[in-house]
Amino acid sequence: MPYATGEYWDSQLKATDDKSYVDDWIENHPDGEILVTDELATKMGLDSSGIENADVTMRVEDFVDELIKSDQANSLSTYFPVIAIASVAIIVQEIYRRYKAGEISYSKFKLLVGIAVGEKSIKIGVLTMLLAIPGINVIVGAGLVAGLIYSARKFATNSL
Repeated sequence: MPYATGEYWDSQLKATDDKSYVDDWIENHPDGEILVTDELATKMGLDSSGIENADVTMRVEDFVDELIKSDQANSLSTYFPVIAIASVAIIVQEIYRRYKAGEISYSKFKLLVGIAVGEKSIKIGVLTMLLAIPGINVIVGAGLVAGLIYSARKFATNSL
């Protein structure tokens, strides 16, 4: 978080009711600063974010309700955030697994996560844009299907 002077500090925000999740983070980051929901702050004696679990749940439910009501729920652009998050989550999970196994350092973990988020977001954004252009969308779609078939065939060959 930036100060007016340009200085920064890192702080981890955990919106969970899982005490073990927070304990694990503290164990792996003994010098780190963590803020948790009001409920966990009271239970664990940690600094509170000023947010309650119910507030987070309510905001997510409100967002989903609005998305369902939206006329654009079937347009391709509404799926971009979900596709990007799912794609990045899969990669970050693997990077995290390697960090936990001691294969990479924490600084390397952060760097790789940043690269993955940037690359995947740009790639999915460009694909979404190309799929929205009539004529080009057929070519791009065919290329994506061909790539999927090739990957499935390669996976099946390697698995057997």
